Amino acid sequence: MNKISIIKSALLGSASALAYHWIYDPQSLMARKNSGYPMIFENIDHDFYKEAKNTYDVYPHHLAGDLDFMGEMLYLTHKFLEKNTDLEEYRKLLYNSFKEDSPYNGWVEAYVKDFLKVYKDEIDGKRQPQLDTAYVDKQLVGLIYILAVFEKEYITDKVTTAVNFAKTVTSYENIEPLTTFLFNLLKELEQGITIQQALQNCSSIIPELYRDAILKSSEDIDIITFAKEHAGIACGLDQALPLIFYILQHTSSWEEAMVLNATIGGASANRGIFISAIASRYLEIPKEYQSKLNYNVK
Repeated sequence: MNKISIIKSALLGSASALAYHWIYDPQSLMARKNSGYPMIFENIDHDFYKEAKNTYDVYPHHLAGDLDFMGEMLYLTHKFLEKNTDLEEYRKLLYNSFKEDSPYNGWVEAYVKDFLKVYKDEIDGKRQPQLDTAYVDKQLVGLIYILAVFEKEYITDKVTTAVNFAKTVTSYENIEPLTTFLFNLLKELEQGITIQQALQNCSSIIPELYRDAILKSSEDIDIITFAKEHAGIACGLDQALPLIFYILQHTSSWEEAMVLNATIGGASANRGIFISAIASRYLEIPKEYQSKLNYNVK
């Protein structure tokens, strides 16, 4: 199998679903797919956002191959970690990359909006600098850091490094055990263990709050029922993690997984990061998609 890097795989996952990110209308998305749309690596159709129900069209200038905000965070972190692990330097980079007068022209998530306010107060002398945030974010962002460090050979304690970087944007207590779980899962997949078996092998590490729903992801039920009864299609860990593992276990190719992810809608670009990163350890990403990313990542 021609395996590409986990970081490029993750970013391809973000870009693949950007055109339908935050459309909470699976019925309209399914109808669109049935009309012949490829569903992955499309330009954003802003008229479709207006027609569909319950949508948030927050990337007015993005093109096919661009990233959602969490993807931007992962790319920025990856480039930083190629040479540096200094947390204060990383905080400075975050501030300069996403502050109001920065070149970035997309949506900024709440966890970074809070970070920007706190960091500005530090600059203005209104508070003492502190590496760890007090902001509790229960979305997927806290887990992108293990993807950023996973293939960095010079970083020996990958889980600790990932968790320390995650603490710059979220103080959620379950990020550490979930990071440990994801790291161990990826290592098992690299050894040739199936996704179903790897998930079972690592299940004891999953925090109890999420364990039952994640383990139910292997059950033979349709995705709409599963999302309604055991997960959801929004950004929260409680909704996204079970759905990520459902999609991974109910598809047999990378393309099929990415299309299903986009078609269910909601936080599709966020989920795509993890679906693609995990799937890339045991499924090949077709060459036709490997050049779709508007970022220079090996």
